[in-house]
Amino acid sequence: MSFEELPDLNLARASHHIIVVSQDKYVVVGVYIAGFKLTPTAEIYDAETNEFTE
Repeated sequence: MSFEELPDLNLARASHHIIVVSQDKYVVVGVYIAGFKLTPTAEIYDAETNEFTE
């Protein structure tokens, strides 16, 4: 097994979850942003482009 560093999320998060959508797409959801405020937003990571989008 190997690991690599990914780009930063567009919005820093804490207590978030990652959902595998496909082999090269992942969704990062919730939960807290700066100031421990709840957020209903999500970001999608695309392994082909190596980018997060909202």
